[in-house]
Amino acid sequence: MVPRCTDPSMLVRQEAIDCVRLVLCLAALYEGHMPDHGNDHACDLLQIRVKIQTEDPDELFRVTNELGKVRN
Repeated sequence: MVPRCTDPSMLVRQEAIDCVRLVLCLAALYEGHMPDHGNDHACDLLQIRVKIQTEDPDELFRVTNELGKVRN
């Protein structure tokens, strides 16, 4: 799913970010966290989803680096 976050299609990039966010939320539930616990990574991915709406290669590179820093 992560490689699709750099897809040439903006719609595919946004959907891929949403999928990664959902996987992290599911992993948190599996680990026993409550659904409404403060999941900072989900918030980070929402910010990345907004930033990834660009065609500028330099900005996409920065956003991809930010995505690589998100961990569960």
